[in-house]
Amino acid sequence: MAYKLKNRNYSILPQVRGALASALIAFNTGCLVGLTGSMLPQLENETNPNLKIQFEEGAKIASIYLIGGLPASLIGGYLSTVYGRRGISMVVCVPIVISWIILATSQSISQLLIGRLLSAVAVSAAHPSMGVFISEISHPDLRGSLAAFPSIFLALGITNIYLLGWLLHWRVVCWVCAGFPVLMFLSFWFVPESPYWLLHKQKHQQARDALQWFRKVFICTYTLDIIF
Repeated sequence: MAYKLKNRNYSILPQVRGALASALIAFNTGCLVGLTGSMLPQLENETNPNLKIQFEEGAKIASIYLIGGLPASLIGGYLSTVYGRRGISMVVCVPIVISWIILATSQSISQLLIGRLLSAVAVSAAHPSMGVFISEISHPDLRGSLAAFPSIFLALGITNIYLLGWLLHWRVVCWVCAGFPVLMFLSFWFVPESPYWLLHKQKHQQARDALQWFRKVFICTYTLDIIF
């Protein structure tokens, strides 16, 4: 075997950085999914009559996320192939931030629904890229461990939003959460695109540079051709 964990000739940290960046998609998902757990009870006691909800309005606010997420995931898979796993993950950060701002400044239930729908479409479009990116940047020895990051960060995102909702007003929570997609964007900014996707797009030199960045070893053309 060319690679052995005991005598590894590759670096772990760059692959962990890439996996953490991708796992922040799951973290943002957890925040968006768990938001209604703390927001809806507060909206039931809202003093603004335009935002005060009954059971039916609460059900719409909670479920519209799932309704918008399904088609977006299907489209996201195609976009990931065309524009790259890293590329689409960075692009969706913009509408996610906008959705949090819409939620934080909402003055009506309709605006809440628009914010929830936009967030669902944006973050779900990045979901197909999440696991694929991790699997494509990680060495086989690490792939199983790094693939667990999204599940861990999904749970952390849900826990985070529940804790914030317990401590803060729902508008403040939305403002705080608007910073998480910015963190995700910056995390992806400092890691290269998936070498496998670059190779698929016939960008051999960029693929070699990206793989060398993640592994921190010299990658010859022959190795690049067979490593996947």
